[in-house]
Amino acid sequence: MSKSIPLESSITRAIITWLNKQPGTFAIKIHGGRWTSGQPDIIACVEGRTYALEVKRPGNKATKLQEATLKKWEEAGAVARVVYSLEDVKRIIT
Repeated sequence: MSKSIPLESSITRAIITWLNKQPGTFAIKIHGGRWTSGQPDIIACVEGRTYALEVKRPGNKATKLQEATLKKWEEAGAVARVVYSLEDVKRIIT
């Protein structure tokens, strides 16, 4: 039996839950809409460091707009990445 690929919403929820349990951390989900198109799914501050995280299901890719927005976050000093799992986030933050 093959393991099913989790939904993006499940991956995002696991990441937000884990992040907000870490000391010195605050993380929020950015909900897509008219004014937030292209913004990363998660914005977090971990001990004073900003993280902009675009969550994707394994096998999916960020759009050109999402990539361009992540680049702007990175140019402003944030750690900006596309992530596919909670494990990806743990590797980035630790």
